Amino acid sequence: MRPSMLFITLVSIALVACDSSSTDIDGSPGAAGSSAATEGNQDARGATAPGTDDPAPTSSGQAASSEPVPGPDGVDRPGPDLPIPEMDMGPRAPAPGSDPEPEPGPNEGPDSEGDDEPDTAPVAEPVEATCGADDSPETGLQGDSYPGTVNCGLTLLSELPVGGHVQGSGHCAFVRVPGGAPYTGSDIKAFSLADPLNPVETDEEPAIGGSESMRAQTADGRAILVSGRGVYDVSNCEDLVKKGEIAWPSQNAQLGLYFAALSSHEIAISHDAKRVYSGLGFTIAHIEDLEQPDTWTVKNWSCEMNKQSGFPGQVPNSCEGPSQEDLGRQYSHSSDDNFEGTVWYGANQEGSSSQMEPATARMVDISDPNNITILDTVRNFPGHSMNWWRAPDGREFIIGANEGLGAADSCADYPRPVNLGNALDAYIVEVTGNKFGEPFPLTLDINKPENCQAARRSRANASISEHSLYNKGEAAFVMMEWGGAGLRVFDLRDGDNPKEVAYYNDGRGHVHSGVFHYDDARGIMLASGTRAVQVLMLQPQIIAALGLPYPTDPDYPYK
Repeated sequence: MRPSMLFITLVSIALVACDSSSTDIDGSPGAAGSSAATEGNQDARGATAPGTDDPAPTSSGQAASSEPVPGPDGVDRPGPDLPIPEMDMGPRAPAPGSDPEPEPGPNEGPDSEGDDEPDTAPVAEPVEATCGADDSPETGLQGDSYPGTVNCGLTLLSELPVGGHVQGSGHCAFVRVPGGAPYTGSDIKAFSLADPLNPVETDEEPAIGGSESMRAQTADGRAILVSGRGVYDVSNCEDLVKKGEIAWPSQNAQLGLYFAALSSHEIAISHDAKRVYSGLGFTIAHIEDLEQPDTWTVKNWSCEMNKQSGFPGQVPNSCEGPSQEDLGRQYSHSSDDNFEGTVWYGANQEGSSSQMEPATARMVDISDPNNITILDTVRNFPGHSMNWWRAPDGREFIIGANEGLGAADSCADYPRPVNLGNALDAYIVEVTGNKFGEPFPLTLDINKPENCQAARRSRANASISEHSLYNKGEAAFVMMEWGGAGLRVFDLRDGDNPKEVAYYNDGRGHVHSGVFHYDDARGIMLASGTRAVQVLMLQPQIIAALGLPYPTDPDYPYK
């Protein structure tokens, strides 16, 4: 069996993908170069940063104006306050996408916010997030390049002695050590962080197959880790127990060409830890019974997505049989579902002609294991990374971003391109009531057009690769890998107004597509690294600011 012809076009991309730096490129099947840029049509949205309420200086050293600014409808609205290092809190603008859109398919609604407004509870008065006394905060533009380490609200406790992708469960961290081929690992190592200052390796298992990242999920006494084909029980987190292998149907994956696979290229785990979602198409692996891997099933829904979205039948995906060609439309990269596991959210990247449409997000009813229904669609929303959350007021949102190549033009005004290679900004959209609202961008000061000359002078490279989300109780925050700007933490309880509360940047960067993990019992955050995995402590004032439960470990805060 030979790989799909798209492999030839991906050789150069794969060579870049072997590099684990944050400026890596995604190997999309059938890539023939980026398609024409698709742009949104709104101002950049940002988030208040920790540490001060004073206006931030611009790149010229002048305080930013807080005068009213005109909204998209011509009505003046309050302008932004920009404390160091703060992001623009300008008005929410119309959804991105000024280009004509394709006609929706029979089950795809138009881009709309929906008519029913949910009853919303008032958001509690927030506790102000401040940097710690021993922190070294940024002194200029948010996300700029700084010598040495800059941090606010996060303290480095220790480092695991290996680099790679990291996940966590219980008091443990799991690290996938890079393998010899793109998207593979050689081994997966378990470390006890019962004492976060002194990690101890406890187990090791071979990594199986390949996927761009490694994921873990803990829910209702069930804890699993998935990498490539391998599924591991980590309920006793110091002991990795392989339970079985997922039979991803991609021919390229079966040949070891994971970067060119429409199933297993990237993975995500459902909130209940019973299903694994895979892109670049849309495939679901049901792994409900961990003790009976022969009962696991895999279903490729890409052909049904084609039918419901009105995709031309003469260019079908391959969706049947144990070995499927990697041809046809792409519907996701990373993806996520809601808490109930009834709705799935995914978006493509518009990175090549094989994706056959602009970056497009869809929500899909997956409540029936034997049928799916596209509920709504929004254009110009990228999905290299994707997370869902529910805010304390009951509203629901997703956040997504593309992946950058370090070449996006921060001088470009909004609306900006959202296709592959343009990852200066993340995008947020409300999804309450199974209807998309109006997407808006989340960015850093250094990535704003007015600061692009400063970014060029400092050679800043604040480009997103991945993000991970914590959403328990009344708390909701996202951990973002923002390239040269390091790890950035944003409070998402008010989904319309994200607020940065902490960051850590030692200038060494993170593994491309490396996801994060927060352990609320110990108040520690795990961050992937190319040379070592960082164990970071979320400082007490940030825990209070995020509305998190205070860590139960009696040794917290660690010294």
